[in-house]
Amino acid sequence: MLVKDIKPILDGGEEWHPPAYSPLTGLIYVPYIDGSMNIEARKEEWKGGQRYLASNVLEANAYAGGIKAFNATTGHLVWTHPQSTPATSGVLSTAGGLVFSGDAEGYFKAMRADTGETVWRFQVGTGIHGNPTTFTAGDKQYVAIVYGPGGGSLWPLEYPQFMKTHNRGGGMMVFALKK
Repeated sequence: MLVKDIKPILDGGEEWHPPAYSPLTGLIYVPYIDGSMNIEARKEEWKGGQRYLASNVLEANAYAGGIKAFNATTGHLVWTHPQSTPATSGVLSTAGGLVFSGDAEGYFKAMRADTGETVWRFQVGTGIHGNPTTFTAGDKQYVAIVYGPGGGSLWPLEYPQFMKTHNRGGGMMVFALKK
């Protein structure tokens, strides 16, 4: 049996990348994947400890993603920050009213926590498939991102041309925040 344009894609609507909550805004920020696939059922014997799908993913249709902010009390969508690629990074919210996240195109960005407006972004030179974190040293606050493409999703498998130009190794970058 063939099913076309089924959602969510095998990666899910929200993959393993962690969301963030801000007590300042009362919002939860969720990285999301918006995509569909064509899938066909097939007979497969279950074997413990191995991936079991009982289907063939025939095609992952073009997909995108971004960050969605929801009111944590009501569940209502407050804002969406779309991007042209699936969300491949976790989200970090700060007491300074910023939300940080990266994307598969290599942009590490800061957004206003209340509106989702991008206030700063930096191109790390390769895709980001890691999670931002923050720390202090002395009296200075820093935000760091581990970057590099990859992961176990359909994304690197379905977009091999993209991966050829966005796979330049990995590393970590650290940025100081202004007071």
